[in-house]
Amino acid sequence: MGCIALCGDWTLPELQSGMPRTEAVLPMAELVHGGVIKLAGLGSIFNSNSLLDQSWLNNRMTIDEYRYAINYVNQTVLQSMVGQPKAISRSTLSAHEWGKAQAASFAIQQLNQQYSLRSIQFTFEQSQGETDAIAKKIKFGPGIELEANSFIYIKFQ
Repeated sequence: MGCIALCGDWTLPELQSGMPRTEAVLPMAELVHGGVIKLAGLGSIFNSNSLLDQSWLNNRMTIDEYRYAINYVNQTVLQSMVGQPKAISRSTLSAHEWGKAQAASFAIQQLNQQYSLRSIQFTFEQSQGETDAIAKKIKFGPGIELEANSFIYIKFQ
């Protein structure tokens, strides 16, 4: 029996080619308490086209800068996946997700340095499973729902 899609290791072009489909099903950003922007994602990947209202940025960053920041997180996570096996077992899933979360955390640190003079703070959270209070359902198609497990918060201080 031959391998078709899940054999071998990930390459950057393969990962990048799947981004439009992935982003299309991820939720839109939400404005939560205190004017904080909340993005829900899956596997440390987020929808860079998710901002519903540009006024949420409080004239502190442009829509292009917003998209750049979210794309920077996504690209850093994708880069961390290059060379990793496409097929993941249940026993290696948490290590795989941990590596992606570490990459997203690194990207968030870089963004905080870049935007610190404008008093913009990015925060990354990884939920701990289905019982986590911050989890959110993401629909991938008829009868296919997954829990959002990654979150970015953008706060304008």
